[in-house]
Amino acid sequence: VRDRSGLEITFAGARDAGEGDIGATVRFLNTPVKNAALQQYVELPPGSYRISLIASARNLKLPKQLFWSIRCADPAGEIARFDIPEGTFDRRELSLDFAIGPSACPMQLLRLETAAIAESWRFRYVGTLVMHKLSIERVSS
Repeated sequence: VRDRSGLEITFAGARDAGEGDIGATVRFLNTPVKNAALQQYVELPPGSYRISLIASARNLKLPKQLFWSIRCADPAGEIARFDIPEGTFDRRELSLDFAIGPSACPMQLLRLETAAIAESWRFRYVGTLVMHKLSIERVSS
C-alpha cells in the first residue's frame, strides 16, 4: 500500500468487521487519480491462471478506467488487465483467465491502477469500491 492523494484505502478483517465488510475499501475523493495505491509482488510459474474478484461499488465513476494489472517485473511487460466496472453493484463476481508463458518472467507485479497519464481535473474519480475477495488460481489449460 502506497500513500496516494485523491483516495482513501481501508482494510477490514474478520475479527474487526461484519461479514459484509471484509476486504479492502477504496474511496475516491472526487479528484484525479493517476495511479492507485495497491500492489503486491507474486511468483507464478508458467501456466494458465484465473484472477477472480468479488466486489461491491457505490456510485463508482472511473473516467480513465480502473483495473488490476499483472505485469512481468523483469523484463517489464503487461501480462493481463482486469477491468473494474463503473456504477453501483453488490458482491459482483468478476474473473479473467490469463497465462504466464514459458519465457523468463519469474516474478510478477499485481497492481490496482488507472489509465490516466496525467492528473487532469477533467478526469475525477468518485465513489467507493469494496473488494471482498481477490484471488489468483491455477486452472487446467
